[in-house]
Amino acid sequence: MFAGKIKFYDESKGWAFISCDDGGKDLFFHQSGINTDNGFPILSRGDAVEFEVGQNRRGPVAENIRKPSR
Repeated sequence: MFAGKIKFYDESKGWAFISCDDGGKDLFFHQSGINTDNGFPILSRGDAVEFEVGQNRRGPVAENIRKPSR
């Protein structure tokens, strides 16, 4: 599990970028990659998130994105 913050989120188009806390490259994600087990979370720029890294045809992407359970 990785950690980061929402850098940009275009809710109307359903895609976003996460800046990684470890200083790695920003990761793209589509809203279909958001974990909805506890309902669909409201995500805004600057929100802390946890995620896994997967792969699509263009390269690495964030998947299973959720807000930290604190």
